[in-house]
Amino acid sequence: MLTTSNYGLKKPESTDPVSINDFNDNADTIDTALAKKLESTSKAGDMTTEFSQASNRTNLISGEAIKTSLGKIMKYFTDLKGAAFAAIANNLTTTTTGSVLDATQGKALDGKITDLSSEIGDVNTNLQTKVNDALSSIASLNTDLAIASSNIDYLYGAVVNLDSSLSLRSIEISYNTALLTSYSVTAYQIGRLCIVSGIVKPNKSGGSLQLLKASVKPNTSTIFPAGSSSDIAADGWIDTSGNIYFSVLAPEITTTPGMCFNFCYISA
Repeated sequence: MLTTSNYGLKKPESTDPVSINDFNDNADTIDTALAKKLESTSKAGDMTTEFSQASNRTNLISGEAIKTSLGKIMKYFTDLKGAAFAAIANNLTTTTTGSVLDATQGKALDGKITDLSSEIGDVNTNLQTKVNDALSSIASLNTDLAIASSNIDYLYGAVVNLDSSLSLRSIEISYNTALLTSYSVTAYQIGRLCIVSGIVKPNKSGGSLQLLKASVKPNTSTIFPAGSSSDIAADGWIDTSGNIYFSVLAPEITTTPGMCFNFCYISA
C-alpha cells in the first residue's frame, strides 16, 4: 500500500482490500497534524514554541527554525545580563542605577582624560618646581643653620666666659701699716667693675698718704670722697697702679674713729 510523503497517509490501491481502519488511521493522522498548524483565523501570538539556549553567540540566519533563532537571542540576553534591559545614557551626568553609557560618550570621555592628563602634567611640572625650590631652600636653611649653630657655640662660650667673669671675686688689698692705726676694707670685682669700701684710721696727717693698694689696677685714676664721724672731710684717689691715697690735712682725723669711704672703678 502506498503512503503520502509528508504525513504517511495510507493510499489504498485497486488491488488492496478496503479497510475501515485505514480510513480511521488517516483521519487521526490528519487531525493531529492540523492541531499543530494554525488555522487561517488563529493569531501567531498565541503560538507556543519550545527552544533551548544556543551554546555560542551567532547571528540570525534567514529561513532557520524559530526555535533556533530564539535560542540565539536567549544566548545574547544571558551574556549581556542586566545591560540587555538597561536604559542608555547619552551623557556623562546621568546617575540612575542600572543605566549603560552610549558609545558616543567614549569620545567625550577620551577628551576629558586627555584634558586631565594635561592638567596632571602641569601639576607635576609645578610640583617638581616647588619641590626643587623647597630643596634649594632647605639646602640654604641647612647652611644658615650650620652658621647659626657655629654662632650659638661661640655665644655659649662667650656666655660661659661672661658668667665666669661676672662672678663675684674678692680683690686683695695691701695695707701700709706704718701709716695706719686701724683699718677694715672690703673689695670685690664683678666683671670689670671693682667696688671698694671700708674705714681707715691714719696715724698722721698729710697731703698725699698712700695707705692702701688694690691688686686689681684701674684703667684710669679715680678720685673719691672720704669723711669721718666728726664731719671732717678728706679726699682719696686710686692711681693706675692700684695705689690708694688719702689727703689728710686735718690732724683731728687721727683721733677720730677713722675715715669712711666707698668708691668703684673699672679695671684695666
